[in-house]
Amino acid sequence: MVKELAKKNGTDEKDDEGKAYGLSYNFGQISVGANKSERIHGDDGQETETTEFGATFAASDAVTLGIGYAETEGVNASGTSESADEEITYVQAGYNLGAVTVQATYYSSDNIGFTQANDADLLLLRIGTKF
Repeated sequence: MVKELAKKNGTDEKDDEGKAYGLSYNFGQISVGANKSERIHGDDGQETETTEFGATFAASDAVTLGIGYAETEGVNASGTSESADEEITYVQAGYNLGAVTVQATYYSSDNIGFTQANDADLLLLRIGTKF
């Protein structure tokens, strides 16, 4: 059964392989972090390497602000570098009132799918509750 679920277009899908490294540091109200991940996509052999940096600031017990940047470089299966690196910049604000949380994140994405000028902006709003 599992083998049948792992088929795509009549051929077996290959597993992705990857590594990830991260580092973060918290000092008082500020946290900073960096992450690097490398991935080989099993189906098409594309390799990607993502580097991300971020920082948050706890403005109060209930309000947190954050900013971050991620860049992904790609190499296709034939060994050729993709024409443009994907870049994502984001800012976010969160509010925590105990049982209720609200978070807003704005993303600005450039060169999506490694395609020059394939850009998009996104506003994500999340509201959560705990019982």
